Amino acid sequence: MPDTTPHLPNDRIHLSGSFGPLRIWPDLRLHEGFERLAERHPTAPAAVTEAGILDYAGLDAAANALAHALLALGLNREEPVGVLAERSGDLPQAFLGILKAGGVYVPMVADLPPERLANMARQAGMRLLIALDGLTPPDALAGALSANGNTKRPQAVLRPESLDGDSLAKSAERPNRPGPANGLAVILFTSGSTGQPKGVLIQHDACVNLALGHTEAQGVGPGDRVLLSTSPGFILGFRELCLPLLSGAAYVPASRALIDDPARLLDHMARLGVTIALFTPSYLRLLRGAVPAGLRMILTAGERPNPDDARHYARHLDYWNMHGATEVCGTICMHKVNPDGDGPLPSGRPFTNNAVHLLDRHGNEVPDGVVGEIHVVGRGVSRGYLNQPELSAENFVGTRFGRAYRTHDLGRWNENGELETLGRADDMVKVSGQSVSLGEIERTLLRHPLVSRAAALQHQGRLTAIVESVDPEVAQSEDWRAFLGRSLPAYMVPAQVRAVARMPISSAGKTDRRALLALAEEALTAARSTGGTPPQGDLERAIAAVWEEVLDTRPVMRDDPFFAIGGTSLLAIAVGQRLHALGHVVTVPVILASQTVQALARRIAEQPDEDAAPPDLSEGPATAGQEDFWIAAKLGLAAAGSHVVRVLSVRGPVPQAERWRAAWAALLGRHPALRTAFHADAEGRVRWRTVPANALPPAAGFSIDRCHVPEEARELIAGYAETPFALTKAPLARAGLMLVESGNETLFWFVLHHAVVDGQSARTVQEDVLALLLGRPLPPAPHGIALAARDEARHLGSHRAEQDRAFWQAKLDALPLEAFEELPFDQPRPTTPGGRSAPPLAERLDAATTAALTAIAKAQGVGLHGLLLAILAAETRRRGGQTDLILGTGVSLRPAGSEDAVGHFVNLVPVVLPGATAALAAQVRAAQDALTEAVGHAGLPAGLIQREFRQRRPDALPTARPNLFAVALTANPPRTSGDPASGLSLSPRRLPGALAHPAAGLDLAFSHEPVTAEDGEGLELALLWNPDVYAEATARSWLAGFAAWARWLAAAPAGLDSPLPALLPEEEALLDRWEHGKERPRPDRRAHELFEEIAARRPDRPAVVTRSGAQTYGALNRDADRVATALLRCGVARGRPWRC
Repeated sequence: MPDTTPHLPNDRIHLSGSFGPLRIWPDLRLHEGFERLAERHPTAPAAVTEAGILDYAGLDAAANALAHALLALGLNREEPVGVLAERSGDLPQAFLGILKAGGVYVPMVADLPPERLANMARQAGMRLLIALDGLTPPDALAGALSANGNTKRPQAVLRPESLDGDSLAKSAERPNRPGPANGLAVILFTSGSTGQPKGVLIQHDACVNLALGHTEAQGVGPGDRVLLSTSPGFILGFRELCLPLLSGAAYVPASRALIDDPARLLDHMARLGVTIALFTPSYLRLLRGAVPAGLRMILTAGERPNPDDARHYARHLDYWNMHGATEVCGTICMHKVNPDGDGPLPSGRPFTNNAVHLLDRHGNEVPDGVVGEIHVVGRGVSRGYLNQPELSAENFVGTRFGRAYRTHDLGRWNENGELETLGRADDMVKVSGQSVSLGEIERTLLRHPLVSRAAALQHQGRLTAIVESVDPEVAQSEDWRAFLGRSLPAYMVPAQVRAVARMPISSAGKTDRRALLALAEEALTAARSTGGTPPQGDLERAIAAVWEEVLDTRPVMRDDPFFAIGGTSLLAIAVGQRLHALGHVVTVPVILASQTVQALARRIAEQPDEDAAPPDLSEGPATAGQEDFWIAAKLGLAAAGSHVVRVLSVRGPVPQAERWRAAWAALLGRHPALRTAFHADAEGRVRWRTVPANALPPAAGFSIDRCHVPEEARELIAGYAETPFALTKAPLARAGLMLVESGNETLFWFVLHHAVVDGQSARTVQEDVLALLLGRPLPPAPHGIALAARDEARHLGSHRAEQDRAFWQAKLDALPLEAFEELPFDQPRPTTPGGRSAPPLAERLDAATTAALTAIAKAQGVGLHGLLLAILAAETRRRGGQTDLILGTGVSLRPAGSEDAVGHFVNLVPVVLPGATAALAAQVRAAQDALTEAVGHAGLPAGLIQREFRQRRPDALPTARPNLFAVALTANPPRTSGDPASGLSLSPRRLPGALAHPAAGLDLAFSHEPVTAEDGEGLELALLWNPDVYAEATARSWLAGFAAWARWLAAAPAGLDSPLPALLPEEEALLDRWEHGKERPRPDRRAHELFEEIAARRPDRPAVVTRSGAQTYGALNRDADRVATALLRCGVARGRPWRC
């Protein structure tokens, strides 16, 4: 390893201030120091959360179990292990577990672009990943892990909450993995000028120096509680992780939701007793000077703090500001702020076992007061960069003081012997406390085919980029945020990209910096100079004023994109605070999704256009549900859950391919909804627009494919089904034929976007295609999109909407928190949906069962849907334990005269089911009453019901669950169509291994559908389920339980008069078998008689084996006979005891 010990030069010129305190620490690795603490203080708090306290012994055991799990996967010494996390209380366990197993910790922040995560994994050769809090690795990362694995050492994803029994059994046993104190411990990736992130290699001894140096300097000890809140991939977050491990302090984790709400974070810190917190100065400003009870110290890093802010806090607690870099394991210098000081804050004095030298371009020390480039020598200096020897050689240089890290920061020593930093000597800038390489932005821009040269710069605190292009007009219209966002973190994406025909060049042949600054100024003011629309109305003007204050830019127009005028996720928190103070409760995700003042005002007001005039049949405002689809698409959420997919087997005389194409074209002409797309108008409002039929190509969206086997058909159709629609382009429908050579089968499939269709519309599409194939003319159908939008606008503008609001507020607000709790899961819900598909499940109820259920429903005065809803509610209560319950159900809002229209007329509303009563019959009637009430108030869009509830009761719903409910039941129309005269029919075809997505973000989406079988009418119960939280076996048991109760009730209607049994009959029988075991008939012979039978059959088989040999069954039997004869001679009587 390179020598990192600071050396004094022979001439010792005015260098006393260059050296930090010199300390000799124990020769231990980081986790070994923690283990010593755990042995001395096993019951001391290690992590404090809302759920309770984990002590040092518990954290040690949890890390041991994880380490054994890694070793079982063949982890090599110093092998990198990724940790996919946001902010997580499990981070210390993952960090320690990796170190105990001899691995190298590589934090991977979940909100980074998937390709960037994959790049990090490829650079590190990573095959093992620990995923925290239920996070699912994105496909790009999973692919990189898989590529790095092999047969002997495969890739794997570990989850601390689901370790195997062998690993958990070894939690008390620390792995025996010795290693040197200067072994590799961590790889932290930072922004790199080469166009890709660079991995900094940090040793154990540097981590120990960081932890113990701060422990001594700040007096950290067992009574302290350290807030764990910063992004784990950021060096400030790594300081948070190291500090408690060798000081005996405890972690207090804070979630991302708390970070997004500073008021809640302050409350969290006070309640859990946080004494030390680390922040960036930008985030600290969001706390507005508040000091939670018990907080004794704040440390800031990442950027220069505001002196007034720092001195304000210094009057109430100890305030330290740190200047550092990832390449030196965090801290270079630090300064304790004097509350009575004045002027700019210095960076302070060098950190423990480090030395700071200011060198000129020849490598000589500069005099006091003269500016030089900061070089750091000492224990914290890292090995260099992962797999980048040239870059390492450029930044880790030999000096007469020893091997040094060249920071590229400029500084000078002030008269008090403290370092003052004065800016950068290279292309690194700070954005929200994060180091950003302008070169990395430039190299990413150069990957775009329209860009020949690129320059990035920071102007007025905002990132701006200038690109040279042969077609600047086209380049200017490019969606640069989307392009750059695929590989750069959000904080590195420029607010504006300006395209020019020629990059400004100085007389020296270099990029003209002054001209670039002028272009950046033009770019940042372009929206205002090109005629943006001023805010309209009091609410828009109030929002614009907040944006102007927070973003420090004026004027803000109603159509200015938030990110384009300097907005960031951190500034969105500040916007939310200001709006909340004005009485407008709005979450950070809504601010980020709304993008413009006008859109945000609409989202806050939730008052769509009240115009009730007959609808324009060419374009109009989107419904609330369509706006939700638009936002989801803009945010890049999984699209497949928004698709309606049908795969149908074609039976009878199959028409020629051209007839299918013609039928599909005629269908698009008949239904305007299928020719409708969406766009955002000048005010940012989402609108629909219908394309004329003659504007579509003749065979728009229709494909014909051939394949050999059904499995191949499944893969081809899945490709069509999972390909996202562009909501801005019609038609939002595609279809085709799949000719399967095996079995000579023809399949007709179609995919429709839920924004323009519902289940009944899919049935209409199917019926119409059949009619058109048979040559039956069909007249134009009503415009379903226009009808739905008109009716929703009328409803929301009427007094009925307020009645609906009052109804839902009264119903939902009266429920206890228990009603909103999560059901039991197989794995924790991830913070963001994984977007994975899963096999659809189905159970068939035969004709007799269906008829019996229909008769029971009629006798109870309820509908079949109400009866099934009550049965599902009973099963949900049985599994989840809740008394009050919320299930979802689809309600059709299709107006009269629109029976033949294609459109989205369904609202998925909550059904509030009060606590179960004694008899099942009463539960059935209560379910029907609740269903009737919900239908009567279903005019209010479901998304609006949910958003208003979240505003009223922000803590009631689990933050990661998208809906008020996780379980829903819908009634679907039959999917079999036929023409008896021609023999042509279309019937559902479930291909082997086919996958599907639950719609509307549900965990369990149940449905029932009439089916026709040879033995009469029946009912199919189906389930689409969420693999993020359930295993397939659990989903199958849910559906099996639902179907079993339906069959039970159909077979025994008298069960209505009693409470639902705790167990199904088959469950009782299974439990009985488990309790009593398997019974076998006992032979009617005594034990020695059975032995004699064996000896007679197999006399030569060994019966007793000893060191001296083996005795056969025959010999043993003869010896036993001799003993028995002897006993009889001695007078042994039948039944008389005899002692041996």
